[in-house]
Amino acid sequence: MKNLLFTCLVGGLFITNISITQAQKMIKNQSTATAFDFSSTEKNKKSSNKRGAAEGPKLILQGPKGEIVNGNTIETKKSTVRIRGKIISYRGVKSFTINGQVFFLEGDQTFAFPFEASRLNNNYTIKVTDKYNKTTTLAFNLRNTTKKQVMVRATTDKTPPVIKLTRPTTTRGITSNSERGLKRKKVYRVNKNKVEIAGELSDLSGIKSLTVNGHAVSVIDNRKFQYIYELSAKKTEIVIKATDNNDNVSVLKFILEKTNQTINPNETNLYIVSIGISKFQKSEYNLTYADDDAQGIHKTFTSPQNKKLFKNIKSKLLLNEQATRTNIIKSFQWLRKNATAKDLVVLFIASHGFNEDDNFYILPHDGNPDELLVSGVNWSALAITLSRLACRKMVFVDACHSAQLGEDLVKNRGANVSDIRKAQQVLKRKEYGTVLFSAASKAESSLEAPKWKHGAFTLAVMEALAGKADKNGDGIVFLSELNLYTLERVKTLTKGAQHPSLQNPASITQLPLCIVK
Repeated sequence: MKNLLFTCLVGGLFITNISITQAQKMIKNQSTATAFDFSSTEKNKKSSNKRGAAEGPKLILQGPKGEIVNGNTIETKKSTVRIRGKIISYRGVKSFTINGQVFFLEGDQTFAFPFEASRLNNNYTIKVTDKYNKTTTLAFNLRNTTKKQVMVRATTDKTPPVIKLTRPTTTRGITSNSERGLKRKKVYRVNKNKVEIAGELSDLSGIKSLTVNGHAVSVIDNRKFQYIYELSAKKTEIVIKATDNNDNVSVLKFILEKTNQTINPNETNLYIVSIGISKFQKSEYNLTYADDDAQGIHKTFTSPQNKKLFKNIKSKLLLNEQATRTNIIKSFQWLRKNATAKDLVVLFIASHGFNEDDNFYILPHDGNPDELLVSGVNWSALAITLSRLACRKMVFVDACHSAQLGEDLVKNRGANVSDIRKAQQVLKRKEYGTVLFSAASKAESSLEAPKWKHGAFTLAVMEALAGKADKNGDGIVFLSELNLYTLERVKTLTKGAQHPSLQNPASITQLPLCIVK
């Protein structure tokens, strides 16, 4: 625990990044106990990414008033302490475990769990691993300081399991007198006789049993479950019951409703600007496949099957000589003038990217790398334009060092009728923000090769949107599926030399992008 940071509240002020010894002295000098708040940083390891990998996740724990931090020990007089926490990880979280048990995080990467402190010493180890397998570990002892100790099993907990449903997905919520008075239940509309019911479980003491309408269901790795339910009636109540090793029980109920309804017209329009520059006025900077990349992305998003997802698809394709600085800026203005709050904007750029004085520039066809201020496309200006669009924006940048540009944005598969409807409903949500998918990290180059006939990043994105990312087979590629496929595919293609970066705001939790043939 050499990398333990500490924050305490002293005299109404938060004092951060002080040593533990200093913090202890401060606490001892106070007349009353205070809330604790401490964090662990990633262990010092040699990175396998010689091009400069980002730091691993940071874990911050925070508890209620009444506990005292003494080194790596939290002293309490309670049998259970509810500890809240937050994970700061710019590369996302792959896994989160407490004493080896997998738990789930909220969308904003926060958690709140009751930790048993019924024994004299209660040791806990929290591990967080990001999507690039960088792990941060925080170990601490929750020590009960009361004179009489209640001796119980270490796995004892009074909290029932948490049931998280991943399939089917919600289509609507209804209120009906025929369903237990006026209790509101979730209704999942399906247009097939067999329905996949899947989800994930989390519990401190582990899962003892799981049933779906009384049928025993296997739990994989003490965490995941999957069950195929055959519908016989038009409307069926599903009851999922999970029991943990301490006999705490959780019940999740919902309705499955068969329907043959057609798709309602969607209100979401897709606006796409795809820019690819292989030929420059300064020919020494010419690329080989950037224009092919832009054409490929444009073709993917404007494909006929995608009209099932969007009301209208409107696009601009700027290649080589068309992609001047003026025309690129005009295309941004076109987006600002036409896109409304209900729409989705997709922007793709394949070109050279340059850093100059902490600014990121895209090189247009007529740009001069020696005069970027007057001839380049400043990313900060683009970020301002995007921030003024009150809709969802998906930005792909296939250029060197492109992960940097997310800093400006932060500031400011066929598919059936039911599945397409779900995707449309997601698009109707009022979630605003910009999702940035960049080809490489800050210190890396974006690679292209003859055997790919594209840049590695764009090839992976095109494959993903064509259906290779649709792991659940619902006929639709969502943002999360695109991300997982692209990260692994680029890593394979470039033999670990290039790592794409996805940055998305908390306001955008789910985003359907393409219908698969």
